[in-house]
Amino acid sequence: MNERIRSTEQDIPIEERWEELQENIWKTSEEVLDNKNRNEWFDEECRKAIEAGRSARQKYLKSKNEKNQKDYQEKRKEYKKICRNKKRAKMEEQIRQIEENFNKNEIRNFYQDVKKEKRGYQPRVIYCKEKDGNLIGDEQARIKRWAEYFEELLNEQDTQQDTNERVNDSDDPDGTIEIDEGEIREKLRQMKNNKSPGRNRIKGEMLKYGGEAVASEIHRLVLECWKEGKMPEQWSEAVLCPIFKKGDITKCENYRGIALLDVTYKVMATCINRRLKQHMEKIVGEYQAGFRKNRSTVDQIFILKQLQEVHYEQGINLYLLLIDFNKAYDTVNRKELLEAMQELGVPRKLIKLTKMTLQSTKNRVRINGLLSEPFQVRTGLRQGDPISTTLFNLVLEAIITRSGIHRTSTIYEKRHQNIAFADDVTCITRTEAEMKKMTKNLIREAKRMGLAINQEKTKFMKMETKQTPAKPLKVTTEEGTTYEFEEVNRFKYLGVVITNKNEMNEEIEERIAKANKSVGRLSRFLRSKNVTRRTKKQVHKTIVRPTVLYASETWTLTNEKEQKLEVWERKILRKIYGGIKELDQWRRRTNREIEESQQSRR
Repeated sequence: MNERIRSTEQDIPIEERWEELQENIWKTSEEVLDNKNRNEWFDEECRKAIEAGRSARQKYLKSKNEKNQKDYQEKRKEYKKICRNKKRAKMEEQIRQIEENFNKNEIRNFYQDVKKEKRGYQPRVIYCKEKDGNLIGDEQARIKRWAEYFEELLNEQDTQQDTNERVNDSDDPDGTIEIDEGEIREKLRQMKNNKSPGRNRIKGEMLKYGGEAVASEIHRLVLECWKEGKMPEQWSEAVLCPIFKKGDITKCENYRGIALLDVTYKVMATCINRRLKQHMEKIVGEYQAGFRKNRSTVDQIFILKQLQEVHYEQGINLYLLLIDFNKAYDTVNRKELLEAMQELGVPRKLIKLTKMTLQSTKNRVRINGLLSEPFQVRTGLRQGDPISTTLFNLVLEAIITRSGIHRTSTIYEKRHQNIAFADDVTCITRTEAEMKKMTKNLIREAKRMGLAINQEKTKFMKMETKQTPAKPLKVTTEEGTTYEFEEVNRFKYLGVVITNKNEMNEEIEERIAKANKSVGRLSRFLRSKNVTRRTKKQVHKTIVRPTVLYASETWTLTNEKEQKLEVWERKILRKIYGGIKELDQWRRRTNREIEESQQSRR
């Protein structure tokens, strides 16, 4: 690798330098690395047995006599038995592998295999439907339909945004801060392993362990992009992989696209994001906890619950609007984003580099190894891009600032407050009239930035000292459009149930139900005799129990609720420890025996 890179000419254009680097990495990886084949249970024996069954069926259909029918039934029974046994053996092998990984302290592989076990069967994308509902049989027509679907989805709010206007950074004092080679080495060292590559199949490990020459060449390439304000065309292209959510597996609408970007581009984007984030932290108000260091969803849940407690203690009426933006990241107006960054005081050099990353972006769709033709994406932020989260925080800050909403004060000091975690925004006011005024301004400024409030998913909640009849919140904009938001008594906020009376019963029930669902998915693992109790307890401690205890820091529990949680805990531990055999009968463990088993293994 080092010899190949050293032979590269120094003074060549960005595109040529990138092509040379790619080719050198590919050649070296082909010589050094082995391709790993997936070990599936469906093998040649299964294929031969099924083929024999098909032949017997064809023979029976041509001549329907008793001999052919019996032969077909036997062949069918045989291939079903072979496939069933192969699948069962594979499942048992997977369970044994989980136990082996835990005993060898291979933690990453252990949790990866447990996650697969929990996730269960994931259907592959084989067929899809046209817009009229007809199934598409041809492979090329299917890939074309997927590309058409994502092109429409990602350009839904397209207004032909022009991001080609020149940004002058000649007198920008921050424009001289360049990336040094040490920073590139640090970013390569911090890259996570086992991440999916972009279209060129170059993985992070190839760069991370590529040696001094690779780091130096990446630094030269990134530095040229930094100075010239343009990057290799391939870096603007992402590969979309559809991942099934739920519902009809043949409908494109039931899939979400996961974007895979070029790994080398991510190195540069991480360096840009580091500088951008320093300015974002100074600009964005404390209301925003998303994508910020030492902040989490629990902080925002705690704030909301504290406000509810003060409402009851001090008799203050509170009105909440829990806002959901429609496809927030995919609809951001790029031109308005660049203008907002300038308005917020972001250095012009960083605005220019941001514009570079958003220019002429394209996507391809990958289905079962096939790639579609590229299509242009003219709106929104790039999924999987390190700078997208920081840019969205700046988008929301521009909306909040322009709306005239107080960014730093609380509901005790002013008549309104807002809290946010990424695009989950909650507006809080003391009066309904103030809420209407606040929402009207928010809708106007969000529309300017390309964002639209989802009327169906956005909910209105009242917490009043004297209960009034439930009615939707109606807001009429300056254009005469009326928005109607349903009033609710309960709402799921950042994964927890919030009620207008700040009750905990529903939240505890919800958490236990989620944990039981998790246990159900792991039931084969928990029942297996090939897994030790020690391993099962580790899975319970690190996967199942945290599901119940999510945001438990914000709970206020009574003895009754504590007892309910303890009952659930003992139920799971009984599954792990199993029953006790006395004479010829099995009985379940008592509470004391469960407690003694726990203490003896601490």
